[in-house]
Amino acid sequence: MELYVSPVSPTEVEVSWSLGIQDAEGLSLYRDGELLTTLETEDRSIRDTELSPNTRYVYRIVANRPNDSEVADEIAVATLAYPPRISGQMATHWTGFQQPIIDELNPDYTEYRVVLTKRGELTPVADVADSGWSTSRCRKLDGLEPRQLYTISVTARNLDGVETEPARLIEDSPFDRYRSGSTRIHPANESQWAKNRVGDLVDIYGLTDAAEEWMNNDIQIAWARGEPFIGRAYWGKPTVGHRFPGTLMHEVMHVFWHFWDGFPEPCDRMNRYTFRRDVAQFVLDFRDYLRSDFSTPFPWESWRLYYDMLVGLLEAASPDNEDSWEILERQEYTKLWGGFFHRMEANILNHIQRTPSLLPPTIRRYFEGFIEPGENITWEQHLSWYSRLAEEDRHLATRYRTHDIASYVEEFRADPGGPRTRFPEPLRTTLREADRQMLVDFINALEDIKPREEWTPWFWSYNVRQYLYRLSLYGAEMDSSVGIELEEANLEAVLATLRALYDHNCPQGCWSNAISRTSREDVHQLIASLENLSDTQRRVLRDMTEIEPP
Repeated sequence: MELYVSPVSPTEVEVSWSLGIQDAEGLSLYRDGELLTTLETEDRSIRDTELSPNTRYVYRIVANRPNDSEVADEIAVATLAYPPRISGQMATHWTGFQQPIIDELNPDYTEYRVVLTKRGELTPVADVADSGWSTSRCRKLDGLEPRQLYTISVTARNLDGVETEPARLIEDSPFDRYRSGSTRIHPANESQWAKNRVGDLVDIYGLTDAAEEWMNNDIQIAWARGEPFIGRAYWGKPTVGHRFPGTLMHEVMHVFWHFWDGFPEPCDRMNRYTFRRDVAQFVLDFRDYLRSDFSTPFPWESWRLYYDMLVGLLEAASPDNEDSWEILERQEYTKLWGGFFHRMEANILNHIQRTPSLLPPTIRRYFEGFIEPGENITWEQHLSWYSRLAEEDRHLATRYRTHDIASYVEEFRADPGGPRTRFPEPLRTTLREADRQMLVDFINALEDIKPREEWTPWFWSYNVRQYLYRLSLYGAEMDSSVGIELEEANLEAVLATLRALYDHNCPQGCWSNAISRTSREDVHQLIASLENLSDTQRRVLRDMTEIEPP
């Protein structure tokens, strides 16, 4: 009698045997010395299920006869390992980075191998440190070439050496998404402009010395036409001088989740994926708490308003009419990237400005060492203060804190007759100057703005109204504003059109329902009559008349 055993999945093993005994009365199958099941003599195979991944099991089969029994040799076999997952790399310098391996299913002794190939090539890079077989789930990969795109492949193997399908991720090294010949990449500390912006963020958000050093040395700034920029403008050109703190912090946080190396735990335990998991778990746990008898000793109510805000984002984020709660339950976090995790990952410091105590402990821990502890206040205090902001400061809050918290504040209204609040100085001046600079940059960028048809309608109209509203706040300063690159006659023509567009779209503010006083035809006639407008400026300004007043 011979026994055959082979793994078919991480939780299943196929057991079969050949039986040459005619008078057997039955079969007994043992796993690890304990009886697993009894079988009929006609049976020739069985599938053992509900096993643990990458675990070795020993099988033995016994043919039972009236006077004795025949025992086949024992056979040991390991179940297959689950394929690992890869989170985005967590930290970089010019020649290396940390790569977390995400594996919540296999046992700790599972081995992994990291293979790097240059994009478009098949041969692995042979001299990359820390890439061989090892149980380490946080790899420090060194020996890479700057500005070289790599394909990262991570494979697991079981105790018998059977390998899984690889998990693949394409990443730059170092963080570099600007590959055209017109741009150059430099550390932030090589640009006084960038160092000044980093200083603003440190002051506004209460960032630590370690965070400031990391931002100056490890965040790469793209330069175009001899000037720095952080990202691409909504209008299709490099955002030279674009420096609104909320926008910059949004982009810095994208870099943070890839490359911050100051987490209090190793990169495989704290990374972008585990952050998403912990946010999802908080939302699911709080939902269960609300369905309970409220006897849980944990101080859940401290974060009730934070939970409400997350649920608002979650319910607005459902892709293709799928149920977002079910997606969270299935842990398919990528599906909820655009509307939920994108905003959580990139805007969270805008939401809690200088007050990490507003976050539940499981989420707050990711920012230890990056942001100072700050004061202890409640979400009620936090939102009440913002809900009483004066009008101009509320506009600054909308831009500074992005759409999420600003929309929530609208629902959290204070006594309309109560005292108004303002941002403290020098924060208010920093925000106002940065907001005004966005209008200056927009006016200077008119020659480069792409046609309206190349933008989604809501995106185009939202940003147009934002710039027109800025014109209502800062328009009087534009005539003699330092930083406007247009010649005087050209600037006068541009401002005349923009003011007419504001009157057409925003007679009482760009979020009112007032009826427009200036017709679209009047604006078209003005654009046609004005001299000193270039063809591109005339086209862009005419495009702006196509948005519908709110």
